[in-house]
Amino acid sequence: FGESAYVDYDIELRNLRQTSTVQEYQARFENLASMVDWTHKALIAAFVGGLKEEIQIDVRDEPNTELRKCFAKARSIEDRQRKKQALYKSWRNVPVARPQPAQQHKILSAPPKKEEPKPVFRSRAPPPMTRKEREDMIKNKKCFWCKGDWSPTHQCKHIRIYTVLEGDSDEEGKDQPLTMEEVFEAETE
Repeated sequence: FGESAYVDYDIELRNLRQTSTVQEYQARFENLASMVDWTHKALIAAFVGGLKEEIQIDVRDEPNTELRKCFAKARSIEDRQRKKQALYKSWRNVPVARPQPAQQHKILSAPPKKEEPKPVFRSRAPPPMTRKEREDMIKNKKCFWCKGDWSPTHQCKHIRIYTVLEGDSDEEGKDQPLTMEEVFEAETE
């Protein structure tokens, strides 16, 4: 049937917390306090308990017997804290004159390391295999690419190099990848 229009002011006042200034918190508190039938002492405890902790600590230093004095004390503490923060910020922004050290020879640091180039073979997929072959390879800690022993620092020994040759493609067998041995033989010739 929809939400009820009934508001439990006792719960609202008990759960009220300061989220902005003391003045705004006090206005909300007084509005809710006028709707409940609490003792004067309970109202003081609820007001002090809802203050921000940094203000609450100073308000609790002295025994509070009047709600109006609690309001005034909380506002003055907040005002004092705001002035302290402004003073602290202004002091933080003042440049400090530091004595310059005697001229010394600067030691040059090593040039920044260049990132190692990433392998170009990362994007290719491993050769097709069945699920059982894959599980066996994982179980026996074998590399999917070269079938050698695998470890987290493993590097495949057999890298395939493909070459593109200009000219007629009539010759059979020239489109096959070269092995490392064939590459080294071609370089030594």
